[in-house]
Amino acid sequence: MRVREVVNLQPLTPLPRASALIEGVVELRGAFLPVIDLRRRLGLPATPLTAAGKHLVVSIAGTRIALAVDAVFEVRRWTADEIRPAPPVSVVGDGGDAGVVKRGEEVVLLLDLDRILDAAELAENLPR
Repeated sequence: MRVREVVNLQPLTPLPRASALIEGVVELRGAFLPVIDLRRRLGLPATPLTAAGKHLVVSIAGTRIALAVDAVFEVRRWTADEIRPAPPVSVVGDGGDAGVVKRGEEVVLLLDLDRILDAAELAENLPR
């Protein structure tokens, strides 16, 4: 429910001496949004973003940020009945797993952005 929109990758402007959390900023319809690479945030190996890459514009604690992701295949809302509890061992660490959904033969891991992107940490690291 945090995702406000999905947009094609926007040109990134690096910020000198920004925290390691912030990749840079992008301009989207007159607003400058800080960018966080979700792959890096989850501790996954860095890979260059391709043409399939997207920015997810999300709202955390009233602040809009852009998450750089490898791709977006589908936008969907899940009902509470479809969501099963996350595995007992957190896949992404820090309890960031919100649950899992079975979609055909696939298992989709749902992420809890409030845990992955802690509001206090964001406030401390966002450019002013």
